[in-house]
Amino acid sequence: MHKAKREELEKQKEKIESQIAKTCADEEELKIKRQESQKVFNKSKADINKEMKKATEIEAEDFEEQTTQYQKMEGIKNEEIILRVGREKEKNEFRKEASDLKNKRKKTEKKAERKEREIEKLSTKHEKYENETRASALMTTISMIYISVCQHLLETFFKRKDRAGNTDRKDIQTARQIRRHANRTDYLPRLPE
Repeated sequence: MHKAKREELEKQKEKIESQIAKTCADEEELKIKRQESQKVFNKSKADINKEMKKATEIEAEDFEEQTTQYQKMEGIKNEEIILRVGREKEKNEFRKEASDLKNKRKKTEKKAERKEREIEKLSTKHEKYENETRASALMTTISMIYISVCQHLLETFFKRKDRAGNTDRKDIQTARQIRRHANRTDYLPRLPE
């Protein structure tokens, strides 16, 4: 029973450890996604800055050209704003996902620690049980030896008979006391509870 329970706990612990490994892999994958997203953002931002620079280099000569130039610059600024808003949304999503993965990993690690403690507790209980069983067997053996010695003493020393062939009354009383004492077990040390 102990072995089966221990094996079950070991399997559960292995499953939890594989979940931890998967979560760590997911965290690394998310980190790579964040870096790729940052690269795309930086490239888009650089492109927008180039367009803005190009739009400001050209000097408009008349009012219509200036209006067109300002409209083009406003469009570029709007693109930049949209890009930044999109990037912030991505960042927030990445942060949330990273936080979720981190919490999931911590929770799973706590589960693994609990399983480890259960395994240790089970091992300790089993070891204690084995020690108590050995101690109990030893105490039983000692009791049996003590009873055998007492019976041998009774048979050897208290079988004197008087001249008429009757057993001495004092010897009979002493033998009864020894028998009673031999059947008692309160003199034996107690096992720890």
